Amino acid sequence: MAEDAAATVLIVDDDVELLNNTSMILSLNGFEVFTAHSGQRALEMLRAGECAPQVIVSDILMPGLNGFDLLERVRTMPEWKLIPFIFLSAHDSRRSISEGRQRGADDYITKPFDAKELIQAIRHRVDRAHALREKVETEISTGFDRVRSQLVNLLSHELRTPLTYITGGFELLADSLRYENLPPDAHTSLDLIRSGTQRLTRLAEQVVRYAELSSGHLRAHFAEFALLHSINEIVTSAAALILRESGAAADLIQIDTQIPDTLEVSCIPEYLVNAIMEILRNALTYSPAGSTVVVRVYRRYEEVFIEISDQGRGIPADRLKRALDVMGQVDRTYFEQQGIGMGLPIVKRTMDVHGGECAIASVQDKGTTVTLKMPLPSVSS
Repeated sequence: MAEDAAATVLIVDDDVELLNNTSMILSLNGFEVFTAHSGQRALEMLRAGECAPQVIVSDILMPGLNGFDLLERVRTMPEWKLIPFIFLSAHDSRRSISEGRQRGADDYITKPFDAKELIQAIRHRVDRAHALREKVETEISTGFDRVRSQLVNLLSHELRTPLTYITGGFELLADSLRYENLPPDAHTSLDLIRSGTQRLTRLAEQVVRYAELSSGHLRAHFAEFALLHSINEIVTSAAALILRESGAAADLIQIDTQIPDTLEVSCIPEYLVNAIMEILRNALTYSPAGSTVVVRVYRRYEEVFIEISDQGRGIPADRLKRALDVMGQVDRTYFEQQGIGMGLPIVKRTMDVHGGECAIASVQDKGTTVTLKMPLPSVSS
């Protein structure tokens, strides 16, 4: 640990004078210090979240909950078990030291102690804990990235390919039966199958796209994939595609652009179009029949904004934060709705990849506005 890096230390001792002196010594050497006059009080502080120590320094012989008992309690809690624990005790017998080690103590310093020895021991334990945490986080991150990459490839092949066969085969079958004298129930069944395959295909595409966006690969190689593209063209393409998909009337989406068609952004067009489609799909789905979805496109200084507003039921204020979480659909228990809540998380990830932001404002029973903000190429990083 660097000399000027502050570490948080919890000192536990029933000797008030020694407790205060030790606290003063450590504070003068740059540590953030918390004190407890008993093992029970230390345990209460930890449970209440009054402190989050990087090291615990404790006496052994204390009334009530002694040092050994405190160590045992600390080691049984997953969130505390890796905190380095140093005994500071007048008992310097081999038996006491051995027992302390066996119970899981990281170090054992005898009283009266040398201040430099204590400071060195604390810094050494913090350094080791920090190094171990970094190593574990690196290994987890590397392993997760590898698994996520494998998952993207697996999903791309094992979901997309069979669904392509199913969808294509079904459409051929449906076309061949179109002019057959089929009973009404058969036509109903065909419509249900078509609806189900479309829904499953969209879900598979969302899962794959979210995995791709979350992998970090697109963001790391954004400069290689990005193109300069008219933002107005991106918006109109998304609107046209969602209208065709939903079969809604063209006048249900109103585009109000305040920028010239020549204004371009650096983007991966396919992903940006898809993100806008996700918002428009939600807006059309949750709006009253016949109500208009308004898309405003405007520039403010060196950023471009896409603002999509609907007149739907809105999102309660206490649930608004969940809207951008995966599977964070609002009020699914009360309203029948398709999907698993991946649309807006995909939008957020897409904005992250493009160096932009996604914000949601909503008033219950009046509507929701989703705003996308992106930098213009002259200032994009």
